[in-house]
Amino acid sequence: MSFCLSESDEQPQSVNLDLLNGSPFEKNSFIAVHWNINSILTEGRLEELIENVNTLKCHVVILTESKLDNTIPSNLLSIPGFHEPIRRDRNRHGGGCLVYISQLLTFKQQIKVQSDFYENISVDVRVREKVYSINCYYRPPNADNHETFLYETEQMLDRLSRHTAHTKLIMSDLNFGNIYCKFPVLNPKPLDMSAPELFSSHGFQQLIDIPTRMTTNTVSLIDLVFSDNIDNIQCQGTVSP
Repeated sequence: MSFCLSESDEQPQSVNLDLLNGSPFEKNSFIAVHWNINSILTEGRLEELIENVNTLKCHVVILTESKLDNTIPSNLLSIPGFHEPIRRDRNRHGGGCLVYISQLLTFKQQIKVQSDFYENISVDVRVREKVYSINCYYRPPNADNHETFLYETEQMLDRLSRHTAHTKLIMSDLNFGNIYCKFPVLNPKPLDMSAPELFSSHGFQQLIDIPTRMTTNTVSLIDLVFSDNIDNIQCQGTVSP
């Protein structure tokens, strides 16, 4: 990621990127992007994704709500210049995660870190001489058992905390997070009073502080990016819908 963080604690530190003039990032930046894609099989969705990936010059692409099952072969989901995606499917109607990694990088999936209960992918990516632990995590909006989420997440965070990496990123759609928004002020969601403390107690700071979803009916911040090493983050933000 690129650019410097805002120095003001009162203003949002996330930026909203306009891609009409191409990528604003420096050539040597390591760029990881999360999209809540709401079905990669939707007509034109993969082509749009490829266009954005090429514009941003991404190294790691994380997708939630991929909405796939084992009838869809991975070669139909390929992005030029990227390894075959790592998948955690649910079904064609909801959920699912995909992680794409640039062919310029080597990686190893860390199954021992992953949650068996929620859709979660953990992979180590070597960037020059450093290892980045990239983690995709999804909690569906209808998962009402909050105690289960807190328990399973704590187990995952415990495993991740013991895992050795220079920088750990959790890029996620967890259907909570309005509490993180600096502007505008949003109504809290369930788990907003309990889940943030769980992540911070394991050394993770949430980076996105502007809405990630803006429609005529909904404004929310539920797509979250956590890191245990914010000194290694130069910029964080969103792109236009």
